[in-house]
Amino acid sequence: MVSRGVFAFLLMLIIGGGRVFAATPPCFDVDCIRDIPYQTVERTQLLLDLYRPLGATGDIPVVLAIHGGHMMQGAREEMRPLAMLLTQHGYAVIAMQYRLAPDYVFPTQLADAHAAARWTREHAAEYHLDLSRCAALGVSAGAQVAALLAMCPQNDGLQFAGVITIAGPMDLTTPPPNSQARIALKLYLGGELQKHTNVYAAASPITHIAPACPPFLIIHGTRDPLVPFNQAERMTAALQTAKVPVTLFPVKGMGHPVPTITAEQQAQISGTACKFLDELRLARKR
Repeated sequence: MVSRGVFAFLLMLIIGGGRVFAATPPCFDVDCIRDIPYQTVERTQLLLDLYRPLGATGDIPVVLAIHGGHMMQGAREEMRPLAMLLTQHGYAVIAMQYRLAPDYVFPTQLADAHAAARWTREHAAEYHLDLSRCAALGVSAGAQVAALLAMCPQNDGLQFAGVITIAGPMDLTTPPPNSQARIALKLYLGGELQKHTNVYAAASPITHIAPACPPFLIIHGTRDPLVPFNQAERMTAALQTAKVPVTLFPVKGMGHPVPTITAEQQAQISGTACKFLDELRLARKR
């Protein structure tokens, strides 16, 4: 599982939701359809959970959410608190499972994300999902996959309108800050940086930046020991250079992602995420 700190962070996004979103308070109950198979690989079904706002009319904007866990652990259920929050505010959320390292190395995880995106396209009419208003969201390692998913489109039938990364590694070619990060990258990418430079570059969202990339919201703790805050700063600067809309939201004093988090921090993070999505939704409607 992802650390209890991650789960606590996501849970705290819900607490105080009505206070944070006083201007647009939660107005939907949530319907969750769990354990939906989206692809079968080696006789194993990969599953996703679909959260939908009950009573929403018309096609619903959708967020594809990808959990963290150093690519070696974690589960889609850990996205439930954040999915509940977003769904209460009118978004459908798809929380996906993906295959884990070290049994499966990159780009397996990205391929699974693309398969989930294809499932979204194929079932959009069935679940009243608006394919013109999709966003990708990821936490930690899931943020790296979410960014690549939106930046490197395939034949998924989806063009993402935006990306939210939370504590995500954006440049894997830089020396890891500690042995924990180095080992995680080695297992995820199939070897050490010195011998697999091309793989590390291919897995780095910062190397895929182009003017056509969707807008980014980058949320990152200023005291992250595993993915240094400088990763977020450099990604932001590179997106700005390419004239891609980007918002960097530094969470002062937060680690990776949140060994502790104050009420003020959780209010800022949750408010910023929903504001970003709301603005994307309005922009797509014009």
